[in-house]
Amino acid sequence: DFPSSLDYVAQGRRVLVTRSFSKAYGLAGLRIGYGIASPAVIEALETIRPRYNTNRLAQVAALAALADDEHLRRTVTSNAEGRAYLAEQFGRLGLFYVPSEANFLLLRVGDGRNAHRLLRDLGLLVQPMDRYGLPAFVRVSVGLPEENEHFIGVLRALGSGGRS
Repeated sequence: DFPSSLDYVAQGRRVLVTRSFSKAYGLAGLRIGYGIASPAVIEALETIRPRYNTNRLAQVAALAALADDEHLRRTVTSNAEGRAYLAEQFGRLGLFYVPSEANFLLLRVGDGRNAHRLLRDLGLLVQPMDRYGLPAFVRVSVGLPEENEHFIGVLRALGSGGRS
């Protein structure tokens, strides 16, 4: 339902398409990704790019990730299953969420900052979305199955006044 940003590059538009290895490839801590653009855009970026903008370990990991199709397939499948589980559970709990194709869902909690603090104190990390103009939401990242189940368990306990 969306235009392909790579088509814009092929048309010669002055755009930079970026891709990250953070989510599907599981390399978030390495801060590695790449960009695709027309030669003119790349040339302009090269004039301001830091000389050492990635480290060797990140580069080796990215190349290995690109060669591991099975890992990518497993990760994408696991993410889709986890996202579906969270969405189903949010629905069962009567919570409003924004459907997503990413590795997270936006969950309406009333006051995102307070929910962030409360959940952080319980050992769960969510991101308040007020800086994006959505103060009533937090971003819930899809985790491993046991992490997703734990998160839902905490929400259930909070919804029942702490009694589960």
